Amino acid sequence: MNMSDDNKIVQLVKEIQMKRDNPMPWPELGVKLAELKALGYGANKEDKEHWIEKLVKPIDLKRTSAWRFMSLAIKWKDISRYLMQLKLIESDKFEDLDPGISAEQLEILYKIILVSDEETWKPIATKTIKKEITLREIRKHWNHLRPVMLNNSGRTRWSTDLSAMQNAKNQKKNINV
Repeated sequence: MNMSDDNKIVQLVKEIQMKRDNPMPWPELGVKLAELKALGYGANKEDKEHWIEKLVKPIDLKRTSAWRFMSLAIKWKDISRYLMQLKLIESDKFEDLDPGISAEQLEILYKIILVSDEETWKPIATKTIKKEITLREIRKHWNHLRPVMLNNSGRTRWSTDLSAMQNAKNQKKNINV
């Protein structure tokens, strides 16, 4: 890590922690957390408290939420490619995403896109981006499609491996979805 990386890390940490009284939109926070991770922030494993938890505690955000925001920011290239094709979004910048779309809905949508064909995921994606679907409804779709992932929850490292999920999808083509 060089001096400019150190300066960037300090700047990002300040930007995140200054937002206690006026929180930044979750997509913007996700991008900043992803940048920090890419810069090697938190690589020191000696600290007893997880780096992301330590970072977001001052802004009263749970570690699990912060982790979800960061993961989605990292996966956004994959998701936005599909959403841009459908003209559901105008920008592929994650921070431009409407923060009114819940992170959990977007996370589930990502998994649905990966394991189903366009005919299945397109209406779900449209409803998600237009905020016309409830979390309960999108979870119901996911629970129906989950066998395609060999009952994997989609929360493991395996679930972020696109080729592994596509292979699982191909193996389970006979599942009625």
